[in-house]
Amino acid sequence: MNILRQVLALFTKRERRQLYWLLPAIILMALVEVVGIASIIPFLDLLSRPEAIAESALLSGLYTRFGFASEQRFLIFTGAGVLAVLFLSNAFTMLVTWTMLRVAWRRNYTVSRRLLASYLYRPYEFYLNHNTSELAASLFGEVQQVIMHLLLPGMKMIARLVVAVFILAFLLFYDPLLSLITFALLGSTYAGIFLFVKQRLRRLGHKRVTSQRRAYKLAGESLTGIKDIKLLHKEAAFIKRFSGPAEVYADSTATYQIIANIPRYALEVIAFGGILAIVIYYLAVKGSVENVLPMMGLYAFASYRLLPALQSIFEALTQLQVN
Repeated sequence: MNILRQVLALFTKRERRQLYWLLPAIILMALVEVVGIASIIPFLDLLSRPEAIAESALLSGLYTRFGFASEQRFLIFTGAGVLAVLFLSNAFTMLVTWTMLRVAWRRNYTVSRRLLASYLYRPYEFYLNHNTSELAASLFGEVQQVIMHLLLPGMKMIARLVVAVFILAFLLFYDPLLSLITFALLGSTYAGIFLFVKQRLRRLGHKRVTSQRRAYKLAGESLTGIKDIKLLHKEAAFIKRFSGPAEVYADSTATYQIIANIPRYALEVIAFGGILAIVIYYLAVKGSVENVLPMMGLYAFASYRLLPALQSIFEALTQLQVN
């Protein structure tokens, strides 16, 4: 949050208000995703127990009102309804994501424009004491780094955190014990991995910035002094000087991106192994498998929504630490 406050300080009050207005859309997106998950339960319950139509006043009312000729046709109708809800949920999520990307790139434009203006209005003595290649690196590379790898991940982290909390709240309402076990397992795994790599991410971030600036400087010196380089036949020497920091930048960037994706593969095994654990739980604790199909479907679909949310939060945290 301290990092995000520093980023927000770069914007005007009007620009910050635009960011704050995204919060209601994010909350609505989370609600829509939960509705999408909740809609799968009655459909799966009907598949396993068609007699549930008669047991539910709402379902029996729909069955009678629309004059369905058979339970099979009613199942097709409810399946199409669930599909429509999921489509609307994904469409709204895509709209919110598009809005966040547009806001982020607009901030990239306004911050770089203000930074260029601040350079151009400095006295000439300022340019005698600063390397123009480093100024250009800040203007193009570092502004984009701040916006696309600090602000945007921050917005995505908040969005997916809200979604994860809403999904957890729904699962707690449906089955508290299994929900707590599931979230504790997934959450503690991500948190443990992040705490383990946190300091390494900071060191990678420092190496990335230092090596990138060094590479920009050397590239700028090579191109502006091309006449002398040609006269002295020093092309190989400048290529060698550039290669060191450029290689460090490439390696540090690749390493942090690998770290950001490590948990995904382990957690997929844990999450879908948990679906099998649900079957064992119902057999051992409740002595019945009557409700296994709806519960398996619910947790499979909830995991399908929850795992990307947790993975996005983890990736955003790694980007905030590094960048």
